[in-house]
Amino acid sequence: MKVYCCKDDCKYIKDNFCESEIICINDDGNCDDFESYLEEKEWQTPYWKRMLDKDNNKVCRVQYRGKKFEINGRTFFVDYKSDYAIVTDFLTGLSCGEVCRLDNKRVDAIIHAAQKVEPPLEDLPIAIYDEKTRKFSYERVEE
Repeated sequence: MKVYCCKDDCKYIKDNFCESEIICINDDGNCDDFESYLEEKEWQTPYWKRMLDKDNNKVCRVQYRGKKFEINGRTFFVDYKSDYAIVTDFLTGLSCGEVCRLDNKRVDAIIHAAQKVEPPLEDLPIAIYDEKTRKFSYERVEE
């Protein structure tokens, strides 16, 4: 039996249907079997994203966690499972488009363009980005 589910980050979901062997719904109508794949070790690798702080007109780096993968020897990261997840280049911290559009030709173009990116990622100030307020703070971040 297949059950439709809209919990995108559950590790039992495939094509919007639950593949758990046992489906338990609690009194609140929520699934008791929910387990986020984002908590698994392979999705906890830290990396940096290059971001623009428009309020202070400066480029900074913000630490995220995601899954690491390689194409043509180049390392990339994604934050979540989806063909439309935004890919981040490990060396520059730049967003490189969606997973579904990343191919060898695009990776070669990214590698070529990355040679011109200034300043280097490690020279950027470290910031914390608050998704709710969409504001940056420049407190000390543990690396």
